[in-house]
Amino acid sequence: MQNFNDIKPIILWSPINITNTILFIIFLIVLYFVYKGLKPSVEKKYSVNKVALAPWKKLEDFKKDLKNLEKKYLKENKDIFYPKLSEILKNIFEYKTTKDISKMTLSEILSTEGFSPLKDLISNIYFKEYAKKIEDSENIRKDLIIEIRKLIK
Repeated sequence: MQNFNDIKPIILWSPINITNTILFIIFLIVLYFVYKGLKPSVEKKYSVNKVALAPWKKLEDFKKDLKNLEKKYLKENKDIFYPKLSEILKNIFEYKTTKDISKMTLSEILSTEGFSPLKDLISNIYFKEYAKKIEDSENIRKDLIIEIRKLIK
């Protein structure tokens, strides 16, 4: 038979060292707060896309553009004149309606309310700008510029 004193204390010791466990938990808490302090805070920033309207504030600026167009591009090729003229018309339309028509189709432009003479001019110039063969002369171009001047007044 064996003596009771010879039994080794297998279950008598604590399998969890309490001091080391408490130190480890405190270390994890400190590590968490250090990580939160060093990590840059990410704030969600929402940006609002604003439609950039025409920078002109007066109709006089459109008149100046028409004069420059008449002086410089009246005798130029139709591929140069009509895009310049349509750009001026788009800016006038945008000024009067506060709608950006650069991304609108012709049918959407024509469906907007009001300004029917301006829409007629836009449709007239729109087709001339993209057509391969059109009836075009210096007199027709002058008439278009005169009609646009009437709209500005």
